Amino acid sequence: MEAAVERGSNGLGTGAMVTGIVALVLALIPGIGIVSLIAGPVAVVLGLVAMNRKGLPTGSAKAGLVTGIIAVAIAVAWLVYLGGRVAADRAAGASGEVTTEWLIGEWSAERGNCAAGQVTTFKADASYTAPSNNPDRLALGIWSVENGILEMGNIFQQYRFRVERVSGDELSRQIEGGPATRLYRC
Repeated sequence: MEAAVERGSNGLGTGAMVTGIVALVLALIPGIGIVSLIAGPVAVVLGLVAMNRKGLPTGSAKAGLVTGIIAVAIAVAWLVYLGGRVAADRAAGASGEVTTEWLIGEWSAERGNCAAGQVTTFKADASYTAPSNNPDRLALGIWSVENGILEMGNIFQQYRFRVERVSGDELSRQIEGGPATRLYRC
């Protein structure tokens, strides 16, 4: 006995389309887009299988196939871009420049004084917290470093520092027009 198949409906095609759309949306989100390397091929396979089913519509299957392919292409582009950034950061780090990867962690204005509330913390998600004893501190902010310029701030204030790597665990920072200060890795 054959299973009854409803005319005009292609469940695999619909599954391919939904999976492809989800993969495409996820592919556009930095960091999360890597999930599209799994969901995209699933959409492609479902779409191909659904298109080969006789007597059923193929529109949603084609949509799943196309969105899956686009999602995978975007996810691969993100991987290439991020891989290039990591390689550039590592190459710059080897030459003594301040890089985002090297800067992540806790830093203190006094060597060996890493008491709670006394450190500046640069996090991998590009946020930071400043020491609580700093009168003009920013509770939370966004940071980035490029070409020796460290920018930190939030919607209320922005700081620009020229930063220089002094040694493996020490950096010099200077607010434009101000004195240079040192920070030591905790």
